[in-house]
Order: sequence, then C-alpha cells, then structure tokens
Amino acid sequence: MKAQVVIIELITVVAILIVAIATLLPSLSYKDRWSDANLLLTERDIILTADRIGNLNSIAFNSGAFQNFVSQVVSNSGIIFWASAQGTFGPKITVACNCTSSQISELNQWIGTFELNQRQISLDFIPATLDNIPSSDVLFIFGFKNIEPYKSNLLNYLANGNGIVQMVNLQQNDITPAYTQIFGLVGCTEGSSSCGVGSSQTDTINPITNASTPYFEQYQLFYHLPQPIVAQNLVSSFPTEGNIPPCNQTQIYNGNFTIQASNSYNFWICGSSVYFDTNQNNRADKILVARQNFTLGTFNFFLSYVGQNYIYIAFRPNYTFSNFLNASTRVSPVNEENNRVFVSGGNYPGHSGDPIPAVVVNGTTVKIAWLADFTNQEVGDDEKLLLASLIFASANTNRIQVPFGTLQKGLITSYIGATNYDMFELYRVDVGAGYPF
Repeated sequence: MKAQVVIIELITVVAILIVAIATLLPSLSYKDRWSDANLLLTERDIILTADRIGNLNSIAFNSGAFQNFVSQVVSNSGIIFWASAQGTFGPKITVACNCTSSQISELNQWIGTFELNQRQISLDFIPATLDNIPSSDVLFIFGFKNIEPYKSNLLNYLANGNGIVQMVNLQQNDITPAYTQIFGLVGCTEGSSSCGVGSSQTDTINPITNASTPYFEQYQLFYHLPQPIVAQNLVSSFPTEGNIPPCNQTQIYNGNFTIQASNSYNFWICGSSVYFDTNQNNRADKILVARQNFTLGTFNFFLSYVGQNYIYIAFRPNYTFSNFLNASTRVSPVNEENNRVFVSGGNYPGHSGDPIPAVVVNGTTVKIAWLADFTNQEVGDDEKLLLASLIFASANTNRIQVPFGTLQKGLITSYIGATNYDMFELYRVDVGAGYPF
C-alpha cells in the first residue's frame, strides 16, 4: 500500500513539473507574416501599374476612380483598399469663412470651383466665428475684425497646420499686437519715414528671385491656377471682323473676361473654340482653342480649358492690377521685411526702398496672408484669382484618410507622384489595404 502511495506521489510530481516547464518555457513558434507581405506587394503593384499607364494622378485624387481601377487590376480577394494624396490640394478645400451669408454667396460665385492639372477642386465656404472655428483647411476673414480677443484661438488654429487669410483695409490704429504676431504687420510709421499716398495708379506683383522667396507659392499659383469665367448669356450668333469665319453653331454662350477693375473683353464659346473681341468693339477678331497663349492689351494669358458655358484662363507674367489699395490703408511688414510684400502699390514718398503693401504674406510652414479689400471698386477676374491664390496657398494639405469601417489589420504603401499639366505639383500618394476580419 505504501508503495502505491509513493508511485502516485511520483506521478503527481512529474505532472506538476511538466505543467511548470510548459508554463515557464513556452514552445517556440514561427510566423511567416505572408498576409502582411501580400498586402504590401498588392499595394505596390497597384501604384506602379497606375503610374506606368499614366493613371496615377487620377486615382490619387478621386476615390471613385481609384476603386474602379482596383476592381480592374486586383481579383476579388476580400481585401479593402483606399488611397489619399498628401502635400497638395485635394478635391475640396474647406474654408471657414468669418463672413456674412451674402459674402459667402459672392465668394461661391467668384471662386467656387477650379480645374487644376485636369482635376476639379472646389472651395467649400462654411460660416465661422473667430471664437468657434469649425474643422477646416483655412480661415478667411472678410472685413475688419478686432482679432485681439481671439489671438489664442487663432494661434491654436494655426498650430494644427491651417492657414489664415484676411481681406481688409487697415489703418494705423487697427494694428494691435495680434496683427503683428499673426500677420507680421505694423503701422506704416514704424516701417517708413512717411505714410503719404504714393503716385502709383497700379498695384504690381513683385518678382521672385528663387523658390525661397516668402511668396513663391502664391506667385506660382497666381500665374498657373486657371481662373473660371462663366458665360451666362445664350445667343444664336455674333458679329466677327477681318478674316474670322462665323461660328457654325446655333447654341453659343457669351461672357465677359474682366481685368483691371472695368476693362472687359467679350468672348463667345463656339463648340471647342472661343472667339474673343480683343479690341473691345463687340466684334470677334480672334479664335482660340484650349492650351493656347493669347494677348489682351499688353498682358499675356493662356486658355487652359473650354467647356460648354465656361472657360478657364491662366495669367502669365508680368501682370499689374488697377490700383485697389484704399488711400487709408497704410501698413508695413514688421522689421521692414519687404521681401514678404507680394503685391505693392508704389512706394512711400521719401522712402523709395519701402513699398506700400497691398498683399503681405507671413509664415513658412503655415501660410498667412493679408490683402487690401478690393471690393471698393468693380471686382475683376484678376482680383478674384488673387484671392483664390492666397486661399489655396494657405490651405492645409495634410489630410487623414480613414479606411472604410474597422479593419483587423491594415498597411499603407507610399509613393511620390508629380504632375505638370497646368502647374508643377509634387505629392505623396498613400495606398492602404486591410482585412476586415
């Protein structure tokens, strides 16, 4: 009997030892991570295939085009795919607008939709207050606001990578510490020996020397971003002169391209051609097609796109505005940093080195801009494009693309893309893939 007890005790001790060893010394296991490798290889194949057939620009900015492309090149594998582009403008720029409802309506008419590098980009203006700025890419302040009480809120907004643009005529007493800190502005008496009115009748876009010029991006956009002009009048015919043949269409759209406040040029859209009245006598004397340079007066332009009832026109250097700088607006960049003056209306008298600013930019990582209010005269297409260029340049281009639903596992492959149809753009496209369960 005692022997049996001993045997049972030995068996129990051995069992305990086996359990202890298994617990303390777990068995080795190997994972091949093939599922991860398969996701990454598939993402890479999608990107390289799209790039080599010239389709990368399309799928990077259009989720519908991306999903359609994936369905053609990848078999049904139960994998969820998504894509996003970083570092440039997405399909929609959300503009938090500290404006009235009528001002938002005007802005939508002026600069609501653009076409850049063969893709549409819309500016979505949403109402905002300075103490409660909604989620957005850029803040636009239309008119004068005392920003001093909201300085902390505005700085927090900038810290998230968003930009600020304000259009307002500023006087000496309007410049507070908040304006100096955020917009880099001081009253003209601090930056010039005189605040007198200059003799210039135009506002000039200052030239750039290299890509490090503070307003390089704004300059690049103004001279490459095509401005939309809608032809609102439907006519059946129009007169021509010289050797210009008549339009053989019966549905013709007529519009006006306005520059320098009131300098208006008639145009008629005839199919894929655009007839222009370049000498302003209400008779067409030039025929253009898309992707063609042309001249109006002494300024150079480029016809970027032609639609049924709209055209897009890009400006070319060197352009000057009719003077929209209000006589009461007299400011200077802080510390006489005149290299931040994008547009100027001459120079302060007696101090020829200091320009009279009409547009001043600020910031490097985050873009900020102030411009004088040009709505005190008839608003031209040139001024609309100037405002759009500042908003585009100040917009946050770092977006977070959330995949569909909740994924058990997901991986992302990044790739550098470039396009140069209207303007050179360099961007990063992220293609993600994951398993839903």
